[in-house]
Amino acid sequence: MDRFFGVWKLQSFLMSTKSGLVKFSPLGKNPVGTLIYTENGYMSVHLSKRNRKRFSSQYAMVGIGKKDEVNDTIRNYVAYCGLFSLEGDNTIHHKIDSHIIPNELGKDYVRYYKFENDRLILDTAPMKIGVFSLVGSLVWKKHDEA
Repeated sequence: MDRFFGVWKLQSFLMSTKSGLVKFSPLGKNPVGTLIYTENGYMSVHLSKRNRKRFSSQYAMVGIGKKDEVNDTIRNYVAYCGLFSLEGDNTIHHKIDSHIIPNELGKDYVRYYKFENDRLILDTAPMKIGVFSLVGSLVWKKHDEA
């Protein structure tokens, strides 16, 4: 479990068929993100499209923005936190305490993990998106702590 602890930086995020055919990159070709696992069982993740449009309002921090700006934010940003636990040799659970989308509260996100050198690869369970069953694959690199 110790291998998980620390800060991870996102390297890539792809949606693919089970056979590995890449269908799209949900947050663009060069997304940014941070994943944190703590020794006391908490996790937090933030993912976003790089170079998102800025809000035109000076009050953006309190949620004041044009409808298209707010919609763009929801489409291009993922953030949640909660507890995590390991199961078996390759399964990790993220129990959602807080999420940018309120409907996700309380859910248990199952991820399948593997380590390759200094990378952590997390795959989602297959998800039905349109006519395809797709798996999200996120590649993380351990952040060198200063």
